[in-house]
Amino acid sequence: MYQQQINHINRTAIVLVVDGSLSMKKMTSINTMRRPRAEAAALVCNYIIDELLERATRFDTVRNYYDIAAIGYSGEGVVSLLPGDGKGFVAINRLAEMAPQPTTTYVEHRTPEGETIEVPFVLHPWVTPTATGATPMYEALVEVRDMVKAWCEHPDNRDSFPPIVFHITDGTASDASESELIDIAQRITKTSTRDGNTLFINVHLSSTDRTDAFCEVFPSEATFHTDDPERLLLYRMSSVIPQRMEPQIADMLHPIYKGPYRAVAFNTTVYEILSIISIGSESINAIR
Repeated sequence: MYQQQINHINRTAIVLVVDGSLSMKKMTSINTMRRPRAEAAALVCNYIIDELLERATRFDTVRNYYDIAAIGYSGEGVVSLLPGDGKGFVAINRLAEMAPQPTTTYVEHRTPEGETIEVPFVLHPWVTPTATGATPMYEALVEVRDMVKAWCEHPDNRDSFPPIVFHITDGTASDASESELIDIAQRITKTSTRDGNTLFINVHLSSTDRTDAFCEVFPSEATFHTDDPERLLLYRMSSVIPQRMEPQIADMLHPIYKGPYRAVAFNTTVYEILSIISIGSESINAIR
């Protein structure tokens, strides 16, 4: 399981699900920099898409490695965030043709001498920050379930690496209970190709006003503990990292703690998450 190398023959699907509710106006910290959660969510999304685009590019040609969808949920309902009309998946080579003009953002970087400096970082603004109204998280995840189920059942995709869903949120929903959210997350992860079940990855952006705000990626099930109900909910909604990927996580992040690990990140970019997914070649354009 989870053996397929992702390429133009064995493609995959990537779904970005972005919380754009009013609470995303609050501040968070990502890459040690304070910024509104909506801006942090857009930064994570734009980084993921640009990194995937870079990995699919060979000799200035974008190969059709995967289908990408990005949907946001807010007081305006559930909407597509990508260029073009309608919801659903867009092939990466087609998406590349619609790329917006790149813009420069800044992230903090600590030098070997211990000095913290702001470093310019160029990204395409595929997703723009949104923070308005209610939080129809359940409605959005039902749509995701239907999308990945249809993708997995398509004959061309049956032998492919399963879809990967990135859900970026502050963890509060307005349209469902905790049990309902866990249930829909489990139904998403029950969709599958012959190579494995859909991976559901949560990226939690919490408030920097909290005294217990922290950064963590792939917490070990043996050591994870929190009294924060939002953090616990997203942990429970996340996939268990496939056993085949555990050695890479142990080498990269948790040399002491053994798996199983959960596919959840707290107040961090997703560089580490993308590092364990075998998609083409990693670019040098990495936020660390």
